[in-house]
Amino acid sequence: FDWTLSSGSGTISAITLNVYHNSGTAGTIGHGVRELTNPLGFTEAQVTWNVTSTGSNWTTAGGDYGATVVQSISLAGDEASAYKTWNIGPGATNPIAGLTWGTNFDIIIIADNEGGTASYAGWAMKETVGTSQDPYIEITYAVVVATIIAPMIIEF
Repeated sequence: FDWTLSSGSGTISAITLNVYHNSGTAGTIGHGVRELTNPLGFTEAQVTWNVTSTGSNWTTAGGDYGATVVQSISLAGDEASAYKTWNIGPGATNPIAGLTWGTNFDIIIIADNEGGTASYAGWAMKETVGTSQDPYIEITYAVVVATIIAPMIIEF
């Protein structure tokens, strides 16, 4: 995922990633969000398992990402379809550093059994046609209210 937080103001107390889980097989699997580390990022229309963009490969097939798990959830691949949520900002196990209004960041969801067993969970993406199941970021914040001090006139 490549995201840019919206412009805004106020104190951010939480940032959550919401992705619709729509399929899978039996078996509980952990799914962790990690930050992508490739400094060139990726081109959405060209990215694949091996390629970040036409002519540029990931250093490691599947994506270049940090070892630190920002936040992880466990789910049964065959549980009911619904949005699943990861906290990636304040309050996360390992919040993404520097997230603030207007910040751009790249993340990936990695299953604990990546490259292992045949169990899997499927996710709806914005390209999932005919649904309203797009992934989205939710920002929880408190509005900063300015205090206005007015002069006081005292008559004697």
